[in-house]
Amino acid sequence: MIRVLAGLLLTLAASLAFGADQSFAPLGKTAALSVTSTSTVSPIQVPGTPSGSNTQYYLYNDGPNTAFVAWCSTSTCVAVVPTAGSSQLGFPIPSGAVVVLSIPTSAFFAAITQSTKTATLYITPGAGN
Repeated sequence: MIRVLAGLLLTLAASLAFGADQSFAPLGKTAALSVTSTSTVSPIQVPGTPSGSNTQYYLYNDGPNTAFVAWCSTSTCVAVVPTAGSSQLGFPIPSGAVVVLSIPTSAFFAAITQSTKTATLYITPGAGN
């Protein structure tokens, strides 16, 4: 019995030490971006958790079109729709998709859609996957 308990404790300690998957836990206020084909004129800052240099951000695209999001440490952030043969600051988030990204704490976010398209992007700081 003692060996079984010791084995379980060892397994638990190992999984915690190696960062076992944890469900996403919101740790701040959700921000909303109304996304159009003009990059966000005033990027919004979404404060993250105060501990550590990175925060997980839960991004959900509630709009009917793909949103391209960029994040920066300053308010001069600009998102650009990538085109064939060029790389741009624009991470695609398809309609209805959820992504969790590890981004520096208190980042500024900007977003854009393709010409004449719209989307709504929700951004929530937290921890976990």
